[in-house]
Amino acid sequence: MTKYERIRGVIRRVYEDGRQHGIGELRETCRADGIDLETDRHALNNVLFQMKKNGYLMCGEEKGVYWKAEREMENSAKGENADSGSEKREAEHGRKGEDMDGAVKALSLDWKQYFILEPERGMLSEKKMTVTEKGEIRLSAPLRREMGTRKIELAFSRDMQTVYLNPNGEHAHAFTKAGTAKSRELAEILRKMKAGFPAVYMVKWDDEIAAWKGKLDGAAKK
Repeated sequence: MTKYERIRGVIRRVYEDGRQHGIGELRETCRADGIDLETDRHALNNVLFQMKKNGYLMCGEEKGVYWKAEREMENSAKGENADSGSEKREAEHGRKGEDMDGAVKALSLDWKQYFILEPERGMLSEKKMTVTEKGEIRLSAPLRREMGTRKIELAFSRDMQTVYLNPNGEHAHAFTKAGTAKSRELAEILRKMKAGFPAVYMVKWDDEIAAWKGKLDGAAKK
């Protein structure tokens, strides 16, 4: 039995209770069963991805949490094992024609040769303002949620290292729902200051000033 088959067996066993389980619990169960996950760090993610594609597992917004698909639970209640449930789905899809052959072949790829690239967690919560070479000003989603307004005045320090984002200013920029505004003048000033593009200001709340303060990220400069 291959490592991937053993991992698949662990996953089926864990989710037989019909509850939600996280990837951390699955990883510990695999290790308890003597499955080496160190030599192939992406093995568990790859199997989870494949089983989700096959319709055995489902996942929601919470990262790394899965549960058994309803159809699979119904099949188990009727005394059918998960494999027979998968075969039934494939038979149903097969009636739609031979066009499904390509999809079935895609699911039978050698997943050992692939790995899942996970998003960087820090980037999902970063509050930042980005300025492109063409003068497009972009506010990250976390920053937009915190500020709660699309009318924002921008007050820059003379050296362009600091910016204060003031939602109560008289000279506010009107940002779109996507968090963008345009200022060619700003791009030109940054260019003269020899700032690299995109220029990224990492933003956080300044208690002393009671305003949102952005500092130019040196790592983003050329």
